[in-house]
Amino acid sequence: MAAIAQLQWNTGQKVSAGLHIALILWVMLFDLFSSPENPMIPEVTEVALISAQDFAELTQPAPRRPRTRTRTGTGNAA
Repeated sequence: MAAIAQLQWNTGQKVSAGLHIALILWVMLFDLFSSPENPMIPEVTEVALISAQDFAELTQPAPRRPRTRTRTGTGNAA
């Protein structure tokens, strides 16, 4: 204990110690970190588990359709 009494505290250490003690007292006396009376409940989304094969089928690119050439009208009616 005598070694602690002989320590020289600079201003920063005194301020830090005082603020830490104040914070601890605040938490103990005023219940700073208590939960609110009406907690916000997160929304829940339904999900489904799928197999790796189903996932592969869902993520493969769509099959390419063959391009068909369409004739544009020339304005001549038959």
